[in-house]
Amino acid sequence: MIVLAPVHVLVDPASRERFSAVPGYRPCERVPPASDLEPFVCDPRVMPGSVPADRSYPWIVLVRGNDAAQTLDWLERGADEVFVDKDEPDIARHLAPVIRSAAVRRAAQRRTRASERSYRAMVESALDVLTLIDDLGTILYESPSILPMLGHDPAALVGRNALEFVHPGDRARILKLLGEGRSIARFEATAEYRFLHADGTWRSVESRAVNRLGEPGIDAIVVVTRDVHDRRATEQRLRDSEIRFRTLFEQSPEAVFVESHDGRVLDANPQACRLHDADREWLVGRSVLELVPERFVGTVAGEFPRVVDGTLARGEGWSLTRTGKEVPVEFSVGHIEWSGEPALLLHVRDISRRRATESLLRLLGSHQQGRIEAERARMAREVHDVLGQSLTALKFDAARIAQSAERAVASDLEVLSSELDRTLSIVRRIAADLRPGILDDLGLTAAVEWLARRFGERTGLPCVVAGTVEGVPLDPDRSIALFRVVQELLTNVARHADAKTVAIVLSSDADTLRIRVEDDGRGFDHGAPASNAHLGLLGMRERLGPWGGTLAYERVEPSGTRALITLPL
Repeated sequence: MIVLAPVHVLVDPASRERFSAVPGYRPCERVPPASDLEPFVCDPRVMPGSVPADRSYPWIVLVRGNDAAQTLDWLERGADEVFVDKDEPDIARHLAPVIRSAAVRRAAQRRTRASERSYRAMVESALDVLTLIDDLGTILYESPSILPMLGHDPAALVGRNALEFVHPGDRARILKLLGEGRSIARFEATAEYRFLHADGTWRSVESRAVNRLGEPGIDAIVVVTRDVHDRRATEQRLRDSEIRFRTLFEQSPEAVFVESHDGRVLDANPQACRLHDADREWLVGRSVLELVPERFVGTVAGEFPRVVDGTLARGEGWSLTRTGKEVPVEFSVGHIEWSGEPALLLHVRDISRRRATESLLRLLGSHQQGRIEAERARMAREVHDVLGQSLTALKFDAARIAQSAERAVASDLEVLSSELDRTLSIVRRIAADLRPGILDDLGLTAAVEWLARRFGERTGLPCVVAGTVEGVPLDPDRSIALFRVVQELLTNVARHADAKTVAIVLSSDADTLRIRVEDDGRGFDHGAPASNAHLGLLGMRERLGPWGGTLAYERVEPSGTRALITLPL
């Protein structure tokens, strides 16, 4: 018995009875369902029109008589094969190869249709536009992607020449590529040009064309196009930004460095090269630690992470030239992207002149302060010695006259003597304020204790002194500077602190002398705008500056202020 593949057969009525005797076949009065795997014999009168388009199995039409017109008609109506029944005795054996041939053809057709569906789905869902053109540029096919990309109805473009939509300024170049490639099989070319959008604007596009003319099933030039307008606009903005950056970078009056987050120089402008007395090739690639004096390497290494994370954006320091010269600088830091990686943009300014000016001003200030103190000492001596002695002599004269004068006159002389005592006391206080003799005679500790007593007497605030700096070698200039700073601090407490108690602590070690002045008042607002108090703070720091001294303020909890004076020995 011959086993036949599943197939539907339309049988001519004249052959139906003989064909029905074939084992495994049976006649039917309807089109079999797609799930039925049994082969059927179907009378063509059941479906007189044509073979159904949704058939699942191959359809064979069994006819009698070798009528070519009839055979062509059935094939056009959708039959897979037409078999002419010549009354052979074993019709099944003769029909078997026809059935197999139809089954193979149907399988090939199914694969072709599946491939076509996949291809069409890919083309129609692609973001890029697929265009088929002939050798003259006429559009044979346009994918649906042209509508969202460039606003054109794909069906409306078919039959038009693609060059119509190319910008006149680019048309000659594209026409030349078309002429060069259409005669060369598999010729490929990529070009960027301007394409006319449906709204009348020109969009930058990039197309890749492959010559597939003459190839069966294609016979066209295949063009794949993508919109690069936004990308080109972005690239142009980036180029413009880069030009502006390079212009500012190169022309900046300040030294500008680009550094990586691990501290390597990535780029440097001409001013940066001048700052380090080196060329760009010498600077690029060097570590920031190589560009500072050796004594600051540890400090820079410790603070660089703060520069990277943004907590340190400004500051002052030192740079080192290629020849070993040290240059004082100030810097500010910005954060940028460099070659796709985060980087630092450092603006560095040479402040040698400013430092020299500041040093000269400090020297002048120190000199002026020294002259003021010298003048105060002279005036104190004049007041104490000359005016004090004169008042003392007058007092003795008044006492002598009172001994021999009448009672009424003696009473007036006693009043005069009391007034002279009061005036003498004022003169001595003025002399002490001008230049406390105790400082020169007994040293800084005794002078601070005397100052604390006078402060308490004048303000009514208890002022306690603890510690000592006796034995610390201090010249007169540093002694008077420390004394004046403590005096100014106590004056600030009396004026601004609203405190109840004040404490002064003196201490020293082999390297440093320290004085701490602490109150329990309302505290000192360091962030307030400039005021006389802040100017006084600046003046106190300037007094200590010539010897490297410092003055710092701390807030005391729950209330109060602590001033810390340090002076290197």
